[in-house]
Formats: sequence, structure tokens, C-alpha cells
Amino acid sequence: TMLVAAAAVLVVALVLLLYFYRRKNRLYRSILSRAINQSTGHSFSEVVNQYRIRLAIQLISDTGSNPLLKNIASSVGFKSRSAFYTAFRNITGMTPAQYRDKASEG
Repeated sequence: TMLVAAAAVLVVALVLLLYFYRRKNRLYRSILSRAINQSTGHSFSEVVNQYRIRLAIQLISDTGSNPLLKNIASSVGFKSRSAFYTAFRNITGMTPAQYRDKASEG
């Protein structure tokens, strides 16, 4: 469907953007950043954080394993717990601990 095709294009754009970030190619980095911003309405870092938080939500929702939140933060790519908590709260409206409590209730 159209949504799957759009998601595939976004993934390719993100991969290319990461490649050009590592290569320090400013022209292509700028073009891809602008394309991501225009297509999603969010910056590259916001799109990456949204993806990371979606992964974290899956891990937090797995009540069988119950990993530490700091381990989840690290496993989804956050270098600090505070950055993880800030991104999580901005995206979900609650802290990871609050989300885990809510997930364990239902």
C-alpha cells in the first residue's frame, strides 16, 4: 500500500542520511535532512528518537522479561538515561516507569 511504500522510502532516506553524516558530505546531508523534514514534519533526530522510543515501548511492554529501564535506554541507542527519559516523556506524555506501570495493569 501507499503507507508501506512511504515507510520504505523513509527508511532508505534515513540510511542514506546516516551514511552522509558519517562521510561529512554536507550537501547531501542537507538535502536528505530537508526531505525528511518535509515528508514527516520532524527533524532527523526527532524521527530517530521516535523510532527508538517505539522500540523501547516494545521492550517495556514485554512484562515477561522486565529489564531495567537504564538497560532499555542503552539498548535502543540512548547514551544517557536523562536523554531517554526526556525523549520518552516528549513522545508518550509519561515517563518510562509510568508507562511500564500502565502496561502491567492492563
